[in-house]
Amino acid sequence: MVKSIVTVQAIGVIALITPHAFAGGEDWTIRASGVQVEVAAAASPEAQGPGAVPDECEERIPLPWGLSPFSTVGATTSGDVDPFCDGPVFHDIWINLFPFLSGRVTVTVQANFPPRIAALDGCSCAPLSQVLTCSSASPTLETEIQFDVAAGNCYKLDLGSQVPGQFGNGTINISVQQDVPAATTWGAAWMVLLLTIAASLAIRGRRSMTA
Repeated sequence: MVKSIVTVQAIGVIALITPHAFAGGEDWTIRASGVQVEVAAAASPEAQGPGAVPDECEERIPLPWGLSPFSTVGATTSGDVDPFCDGPVFHDIWINLFPFLSGRVTVTVQANFPPRIAALDGCSCAPLSQVLTCSSASPTLETEIQFDVAAGNCYKLDLGSQVPGQFGNGTINISVQQDVPAATTWGAAWMVLLLTIAASLAIRGRRSMTA
């Protein structure tokens, strides 16, 4: 039975569940602290066999949050996002992203070739969904993008090289900074204000008693 590692992480109401092994291609449901999380498991590139890469949008795979290795060896060039970026994404692979929190996602890529990465909204491949952002052209071996996400929605990453004929290996680090609800911010502000007023009244009361 093919196994794939699926990581589900969250802050607050959703518990930390990592790692878990799932059967490739099967759908699983996780319940944590009263919150239901749907996880669609798929086989990892390593499980698919040597040289297997998610070469097309329809073949994209999920990756765990945090740091993961990747390889573009054997990948062809799809050209799907080229009109929306400041250059082509050569020898690209495709990755699924299912945010567990609403907030701002940061994707950092380091490779032994100059990488380029694009983020797309939605799971649609035909027609291709909206391109949210692309990394800027740079001769370095590291690149980074940031974009806003909503919990439970589907997003895609298209990762490849800035230079034709250059491919290889690297690491990709995916993290999300949770949005702080406005109600929480205002609640904290009101609490500070009330504590300040209470302290001020207590000081005045002590002064009047000693006068």
